[in-house]
Amino acid sequence: MEIPILADITYIFATAAVSLAICSKLKVPEILGYLITGVLLGPNGFSVIHALHEVEMMAEIGVVLLLFAVGLEFSLSHLLALKKPALLGGGFQVTVTALVTGGVVYIMSHGNLSLAIITGMIVSLSSTAIVLKVLAGRGEMDSPHGRLSTAVLIFQDIAVIPMMLLIPVMAGTGDNVYIDLGVTGAKAVFIVAAIFIGARTLVPKVLYYVAASKNRELFLLVVVLIGLGTASLTYKAGLSLALGAFLAGIMVSESGYGQQALSSVIPFKDIFTGFFFVSIGMLIDFQIYADHPVLILSTAVLILFGKSVISALSILILKYPLKTAVVTGLALGQVGEFSFIMAKTGVSAGVLDSQHYKFAVAVIVLTMAAAPFAIKYGDMIAQLIVKLPMSERLREGAQSIFTRPSETFEDHIVIVGYGLAGRQLAASCRREGVRFIAIEMNPETVKKEHGKGTNIMYGDASSIEVLEHAQLNTARAIAITVPDPVAVRKIVETARAEHPYIHIVARTRYALELSPLKKLGANAVISEEIESANKLVSEVMGRFDTEGKQVAADSIAGVDVRKITVPVASKCSGKNLRTLDLRYKYGVTVLSVTRGGRIMSNPSCDFTIIERDELLVMGGTKEINKFGGLLKAQG
Repeated sequence: MEIPILADITYIFATAAVSLAICSKLKVPEILGYLITGVLLGPNGFSVIHALHEVEMMAEIGVVLLLFAVGLEFSLSHLLALKKPALLGGGFQVTVTALVTGGVVYIMSHGNLSLAIITGMIVSLSSTAIVLKVLAGRGEMDSPHGRLSTAVLIFQDIAVIPMMLLIPVMAGTGDNVYIDLGVTGAKAVFIVAAIFIGARTLVPKVLYYVAASKNRELFLLVVVLIGLGTASLTYKAGLSLALGAFLAGIMVSESGYGQQALSSVIPFKDIFTGFFFVSIGMLIDFQIYADHPVLILSTAVLILFGKSVISALSILILKYPLKTAVVTGLALGQVGEFSFIMAKTGVSAGVLDSQHYKFAVAVIVLTMAAAPFAIKYGDMIAQLIVKLPMSERLREGAQSIFTRPSETFEDHIVIVGYGLAGRQLAASCRREGVRFIAIEMNPETVKKEHGKGTNIMYGDASSIEVLEHAQLNTARAIAITVPDPVAVRKIVETARAEHPYIHIVARTRYALELSPLKKLGANAVISEEIESANKLVSEVMGRFDTEGKQVAADSIAGVDVRKITVPVASKCSGKNLRTLDLRYKYGVTVLSVTRGGRIMSNPSCDFTIIERDELLVMGGTKEINKFGGLLKAQG
C-alpha cells in the first residue's frame, strides 16, 4: 500500500539537503534553503508534493516547536540585564516601525485599519535566527552592535505576545471589537499570571523530580508534554497554538532546566521547523514576482532602508555613537521568521487575504536574503556615513562630550574596554600608581564608573577623535581589551596611524588574529586560545619529559607551538630578543618564558634569555627545528 506522505517527506529531505548545502557554501541563511525547497516541490514549482494537507499539519507542529524553542532560549534575567537597550531601544524600534508602516498602509489601502495594524506588526519584527547566527559566525556577539541587536531582538520576542493576542480581536466587527478587546486583555492578564506561577512553582518541581530520575527519555517526554500541553490549553482558551508554545518555553526556561530542555528538543525542532518553512516556500508564487517586479523590489528596499534608519535611531537615543547605531540598524533591517507566523495567523483570522499574504511572503523573503550582506558590509557603510559632515555630538554619541577627561595626562595608559580584563588592568594601574584613561562603549558602565571617580570616557576607540580626547599622543601604551575581533583590528590600525611609536597591546580570542594584528601595528597580542593552550599544555605535559618536543599545535593557523628549554652554555644565553631577531631570521615568535616557575607572557624585544629558561615558541615546524638547533649550539 502506497503512503504518499512518506514519498513526499523523502523528496523534501533530499531537496532540502542539497539546498542547505548550497546555502551553506554561499553563506546565506538556511531558512532560504527550506524556502527554495518549498518553491521547487510545491504547486508553483514541479508539483512533486501531493500530500499537501499532511505537510501543512507537520508545518503546524514545526511552528509550535519553533516557538517553544525560542521561548526556551528567552531569558527574563537577560532582558533585565539589558533593560535599557531592550525596553527603550527595542520599544522605540518596534513602536515607530509599526506606526510608520501602518500609517503608510492605512493611506494606501484607503483606511483599512486592520490591514494597517497587522502589516505594521509584521514589518516591525526582525529575524532572530538570521541575525544571531551571522553575528556569532563573525565573532561579533560581544561587540556593542552585537549586544544591542540582541537586546532589541529580545524585546521583539516578548512583543510577539500582545501582537498575537491582538490579531483575533482585529477580525471582530462593530461593538463586538471592544468586548473582544476586553476579553483578550483579561486572558492576557490570566496567562501572564499563570506563566509566572508555573515558572516559579509548578514547572521547577516537576522537572526536578524528572531530572532526578536520570531518565533522558522521560525528561524529553515531560518537556514536550509541557510545550504541547500549554499550547493546547491556550488554543482551547481562544488563543493560538504558537503563542501557547512560546509561553510554555518561557516557563521551562525560567525553571532552571531550559538549556537541557533546549538540547533535547532541538533535533525535533529543526526537522519540523524545516517543514514549516518548506510549506511557506510552497506558497511563493513566482508569478507575483513576474506580475509586480518593481512593486515587490521597491517595497523590500524601502523596508530595508526605513527599518534600518528607525533601528539606528533607536540606538542613537541611547546615546551610542553613530557608527554603532548604523551597524546595529543594518543588522535589524530585515523582516523575520515570526512575521511569517503572524501573517499566517492573520490569514486564518480573516485579517489578511491570500493576495496580501503572497505579497507579504514575497517581500519578506527578499529582505531575509539581503540580511547577511547588510550585516557583512554594515561596518564599511557606517565608516562612509560617519565621514560625512556632522556635529561631533552626533558622530561620537551624546554621552561622549560629558565624560572627556578635563585634566592633562602624560605617560599614561589608554585602556580600551572596561570589562573584566579592562577593570583588572585598571586595578593593577592603581596599585602601581600608573595613571590611565579608559574608553568604554557602554553608557551605563561609563556613568557608573564616572561616579566612582574613574578616569573613563565614552566613545568608539576606532575613531581618531576619541583617541585624541584620550590623549593618546602623550600616552606610553594602549591596551585593547574588547572581545570584538573586527573592532580590535580597526583600533590597532587607527592607534598606529595616530601614534607611530606607542606600544600597542591587543587582546584577541583567536590565534589566527596574531599575525594580522601584528601587521597592523600591534607590538604584543594576547591570544586567549594560545594562553589557555599554554596553561593546559603546562599542566598536562608537566607530568612528562617534554623538553624539545612539540607539545601543542594550532592546525587551523598552520603553526606549531613548542616548549624548548635553553641549554646550559647555549650561545643564545645572555642575549636579548632584539639581538637574536628570531622573527626575521628564523620565523619564530616567543610567546612566553617560564623562569623559576614564573610565566612571563609576550616578552618584549629587550627581554634577555638565560640558561634553563623554558621558551614557548610559535612558528613553522622547520623554523622551530632550526631555532632549536641554534639554542643547542655552544657559546
